[in-house]
Amino acid sequence: MFDKKNYAKNYAQTYRGKMFRKIAIWKLNGLIAINYEIIFDRYYYSSHCENCKCEYTKDNVKCMDHDHKTGLFRNILCNACNVNLMDTNTSGIPNISWDKFKNGWHYQKIIKGKKHTKRHKSLEWLKNYKKEYEDKHYYIH
Repeated sequence: MFDKKNYAKNYAQTYRGKMFRKIAIWKLNGLIAINYEIIFDRYYYSSHCENCKCEYTKDNVKCMDHDHKTGLFRNILCNACNVNLMDTNTSGIPNISWDKFKNGWHYQKIIKGKKHTKRHKSLEWLKNYKKEYEDKHYYIH
């Protein structure tokens, strides 16, 4: 006989169950993404912060960093980095922020363990550069 209660409990503990539950929470919190499953894979298998490289712990948990103005996903960070980076992205574009010390726009992204940065005075130029760079490194194998 089919036990609906145990089936639901066991499914919720599987990878797929965790994914659907977590994505539902992200959507409620305003996260907007093209492919939530790819972001969940990055989140699920992430063991270190993409900003400071520290390992996630019970006290310093991993967080989904997203722009609260646009809802767009930026990075998977530890709680400390997520709190410190709050409201620093003034461009509304993931991974691009105003660098007040260099007096220009700053793009920073870690792809496949390598930190990549670029600075430019023009936000429009940096947006185009970001799109080309991330498309090249994320989607072309």
